[in-house]
Amino acid sequence: MFSAIGAFFSKWFTRLRVFATLAGSWGVLFSVITLIGFKVGFEYDDGLVFSTPAFKSAQNYKAAPPVISPSPRTFGAGKRADTDDILTGGYSEEFKKRDLPAEDVFAGADYWNTVNRAYKYEHIKPIPWLTAWLFKALGFKVEIFCGRTRQGSDSLENSWKTLADYFHFTTDENQKYELLERSRFVFYFTPSDEGVIQAIKAEVTPVRIRKNKKSSNSCLYNPGKFKEYILPLSEF
Repeated sequence: MFSAIGAFFSKWFTRLRVFATLAGSWGVLFSVITLIGFKVGFEYDDGLVFSTPAFKSAQNYKAAPPVISPSPRTFGAGKRADTDDILTGGYSEEFKKRDLPAEDVFAGADYWNTVNRAYKYEHIKPIPWLTAWLFKALGFKVEIFCGRTRQGSDSLENSWKTLADYFHFTTDENQKYELLERSRFVFYFTPSDEGVIQAIKAEVTPVRIRKNKKSSNSCLYNPGKFKEYILPLSEF
C-alpha cells in the first residue's frame, strides 16, 4: 500500500517538475523576445482570413471599385505587374508617369468602406490564425497588413485588437517594404508573390500562406517560387 502511494506521488512530482521546467523556459523566452521587440507580420486578405465573401458583398451592393488601384497588382494601361516589375520597382515608375488626378487614383472610397464593413462575411483560416496566436504566446508582437484603404475599418480593427498589436493598411508594396524594413520583423506570412518579394528585400523571412481555391484575389501566386517556407494546410 505504502509503495503504491509512493509511486503515485513520485509520478505526479515528476510531472510537476517537467511542467515547472517548461513554464520557466517559456517565461525566459517570452521575456527575452518581448524585451527585444521581435515582430511577425501577417497579411489579412487570403492570409489570416478568406475575404472573398466580403468583396462579393461589396459588389452586390454595387459599390464602385477603384478606377486605379494604388497597389502594384495593375499598372499602366491595364498591364499586370509581374515579378520583374516588383523586384525592380518598374511598376511604381510607370504608375508615377501617368498624369492622373488624385480623385481617380484614390477613387473607390465607398468601395473600401463597404468591403471593410463586411468583415463578418469573412472566414478565419484556422492554421494561420493559430500560428499567429502561437507567436503571440511566445512574446512576439503580431501586426496585420491589409492591402486596402482605411475607410470604414473601425469595427474590423476592433475585432482583431486582442491578437493584433497593430493593423496596417498598405496601399502599395513600397509602403509594405518600408514597414518591414524599419521594424524588427522576423517572419512575414503572406499568400502573394509581392509579399514574399518585399519580405526578402527587407531581409525578413517570408512564409507562404496558401490561397483558398475559391479565392478571387488576383495577386501573383506561385508557391515555392522563391524557395520560401510554406505553411501547411493554410489554404483551408
